[in-house]
Amino acid sequence: MTENKNSNKNNKRVSNGRLKERMTIAREYFTPGRLRLFLSILCIAAIAITTWMAWPSFYQTEKHSIDGAIDYLPYRLNEGDVLVQPFIPTHEGLNSFYLSFDLAHDWEVPEQAQLLLEFFDIEAESETGAVQENSSEDSTAVREPAYTLSVSGADINRYTQTELKIDLGSAAMGKEYELALTVLDMPDDQYMYIHTNSAKTRPLIVNGKTTGLALTMTLIYRSFDWFNFRLSLLLISVVLFLLILPARLIGGFFSKYIAIPLLLAPAMLVIMVELFNTLNHNIWLKVQIFWLSYIILLLIELIFVGIIGSCRLGIYLNLAIFAGLSIGNHTKLFFRGDPFVAGDLRILTEAAQTVNDLQFHANSRFLLGWLVLIIYAIIFINIQKRERSRKQRIIMIVAPIAAFALYMPLLILSPARLDNVFKVSRYPWNNMMNYKLNGFTIPFFQSIHHLVITQPDQNRVTHPSFYQLPYEHRIDDVDPAKPHIVAIMSESYADFNNIRSLETSEPVMPFYDWLKGRPESISGNLLVSVFGGGTCNTEFEYLTGSSMLFMNDGITPYTSYFDRPTHSLAQLYKDQGYSTLAIHPYYRTFWDRHKVYPNMGFDEFIALEDFEEGGEVRQFKGDRAAFNQIKSALDSNEPGERQFIFTVTMQNHFPYYGEEEILADLNYNIRMPGMLDAEGVELYLNILRESDDALRELVMYLQELDEPVMLVFFGDHLPGNNNVFNHFYEELFEKPITDLSPSETQKMHETPYLIWTNYDLSSQLGEDVAGYAKTLTSPNFLATTTIELSRAGSSPYFNMVADLQKDIEAMNNRLIILQSGRRINREQIPPALTRKLDRYWRYEYDNIIAKREEEQ
Repeated sequence: MTENKNSNKNNKRVSNGRLKERMTIAREYFTPGRLRLFLSILCIAAIAITTWMAWPSFYQTEKHSIDGAIDYLPYRLNEGDVLVQPFIPTHEGLNSFYLSFDLAHDWEVPEQAQLLLEFFDIEAESETGAVQENSSEDSTAVREPAYTLSVSGADINRYTQTELKIDLGSAAMGKEYELALTVLDMPDDQYMYIHTNSAKTRPLIVNGKTTGLALTMTLIYRSFDWFNFRLSLLLISVVLFLLILPARLIGGFFSKYIAIPLLLAPAMLVIMVELFNTLNHNIWLKVQIFWLSYIILLLIELIFVGIIGSCRLGIYLNLAIFAGLSIGNHTKLFFRGDPFVAGDLRILTEAAQTVNDLQFHANSRFLLGWLVLIIYAIIFINIQKRERSRKQRIIMIVAPIAAFALYMPLLILSPARLDNVFKVSRYPWNNMMNYKLNGFTIPFFQSIHHLVITQPDQNRVTHPSFYQLPYEHRIDDVDPAKPHIVAIMSESYADFNNIRSLETSEPVMPFYDWLKGRPESISGNLLVSVFGGGTCNTEFEYLTGSSMLFMNDGITPYTSYFDRPTHSLAQLYKDQGYSTLAIHPYYRTFWDRHKVYPNMGFDEFIALEDFEEGGEVRQFKGDRAAFNQIKSALDSNEPGERQFIFTVTMQNHFPYYGEEEILADLNYNIRMPGMLDAEGVELYLNILRESDDALRELVMYLQELDEPVMLVFFGDHLPGNNNVFNHFYEELFEKPITDLSPSETQKMHETPYLIWTNYDLSSQLGEDVAGYAKTLTSPNFLATTTIELSRAGSSPYFNMVADLQKDIEAMNNRLIILQSGRRINREQIPPALTRKLDRYWRYEYDNIIAKREEEQ
């Protein structure tokens, strides 16, 4: 034993000796000079890469259509045609324009078509006398074009707008021009259409005759963002200067006057997080908002400094945290359009899974934020550590923690006090407006308050039977008169006509529109709690009859709870003899569905891993593939067996990059002639049409079944206000999405829903189906409607949810719509309704969150 101990000691001495030797070698090699050189190279490389990625964003593009009404009227081009379109450039930097053509799908040699485009400067011709009176009827006679462009059919995009470069000089703004399009060659056995619309002021002249049309022509003005470019150059110069400047000068100064870096660092952080916060378009904050944000970051920094005992490490830890949060906010805004809240920290794994399928593009704001981050990292790196007494350390820890503990609840988390004292308003109906007007820091920390769910008042314990089907309704063999339930939540399924009438070249959802008008159908809009993402929260509300009203921002029940059996529609139907099946053509672990579904009572879960190869639409499994799983399940149905099948589709999930090769793989070419910069939106509309076809095939299949079937079909959320949809939503509402009113924000949270049966629903119920139709409802109430229309037994819990509909038409995580139509914000609920909602919350809490006993 003694020999072993001595041997172990010797081994430790040898190991420690080797470690010290290696550390000595490392110190000799990694000298301060070499480390500084390495970091300098790293910084310069990071700046170079980010600048290269962000460079295209310095060229700002504005698109304006010429004066025409929003409708699509195709004109067939024939050989010898001359089309003359007057127009006036309204901005500087006109460098290209869009025209839209339709070519025959079977045209194998499109270059046979030859077009000549000539631009004539009417003002210049008038001064030189080159234009004769009534020249518009012979606009190309004895005229010298200011610019000429030859185009063949091979240059024309079949499925998207065709961009054509133009150079009219820098002084084109405000001048009157004419575009003369001459068809030089056009095969007789082929066709080519050019898009036109109804003219408002400057009509199109075709072969010398004035028409009531105008070319569907979009002028593209390109300008350089000199402000952000100069600001970037300034910050890059600061970085280079700091890298050249001897480190000891800054480090020695800051070490001597330690208060300066401690006070300066939070100010730089406020600037950095706002540069990454693209909702704040002009970067600037109101003075009071700047200082309120500054104090938050200062107190957190002082807490870190006190705990760690190092100013430099405390400052850098603060940087690391807020750099991560602000870059996360920037990335989420880029992809989904909604801001980063504290609850998003719970779902980083799911976010990482989806980001792999997306394409992130750095922009000038990202570059500016990155440069400030690098400057921050450089100037504070050489602060020397100071030794402090134990008393000083205790004061440095306790004081900022106490100040933060008072500052947050008394001010930041008190919207009324913020408004009364500092005139900082909170916009509970529109979080994007919050981040635009109040910056990132204050709204983000307000969202932390929502991470902790307020427990309901537990005056009495709820008996487990409240969440169970009564024993008299529990059966093994289902009544043959009862239907199969096929519930489909369609990914990003939306009808923009609910916001404003949208002109498209052909219908987007013709079968859905036809189906919802049938006497065996009821339909309306569904008020959901999510926008642009968070599919599982709509799913959660429907399957459990719960409401996100009580969960607050960023909460995802699927990933936070469901660690035990939970009462749901699946369990309810299972107790009545139904077999239960969940289908989702994506990864089994996404949103923890592999854990959630068994706890909800699903017998089987078919996920992406169980699908056969093929059936993709873009990079996702198409709706046909998902619906084929439904057909297979029903085909394998035993005589007398009934199924509850819940399907979440994936086909319409973002991203929506309207690239020609992607559009060419689709079966449709739906266009929006009146919308600018809308290729991505048009891609979305085309895949919606693919969904419509898949729905038609499924309904035709269900119609032929000998057994009764009820189809419940609804959307989970609208597509997000991301880099593709931003301008589209602004055109729909004719204002920035950050400025929407409560009623307009409500429209951003409404998706279509439909209930259809392959039997006469009204005769089964003994009354008019229209009596069940609801213009507006919400997923929790759609669950109780499903139970009622299927004539299934219900539990006391779902009966309680259904009873709420006497007062409430629909509800989501921010709004309550009363049956009277009155809209109530969740922070202003009247006392009479509060009592009923408190009861609802207590039962929802017991079912979803509380660790209740299953037996009593």
